Amino acid sequence: MSWSAEEDPERAGFEILWRETSDSRWQVYDFAASPGETVLKGVSTDNHFFAVRAVGKNGARSIAVPTEMERRPPPLPSPSKQ
Repeated sequence: MSWSAEEDPERAGFEILWRETSDSRWQVYDFAASPGETVLKGVSTDNHFFAVRAVGKNGARSIAVPTEMERRPPPLPSPSKQ
């Protein structure tokens, strides 16, 4: 997933959140110091929702913003060397 944000000197970073479609509470998957992209490893995108929220240096958290997932095919195997 990827996201962008304007510069903010009061921001500590971002929490990457996920939850199962049947769950009402977000869980923290990871923390990122700057906006960008992260690969969600070991999490099925079929039955989870994903979001990002900003975290201030004072510990305040923004509202979670749902994200769209870019589905990519798995990488092709490397050609074998003979």
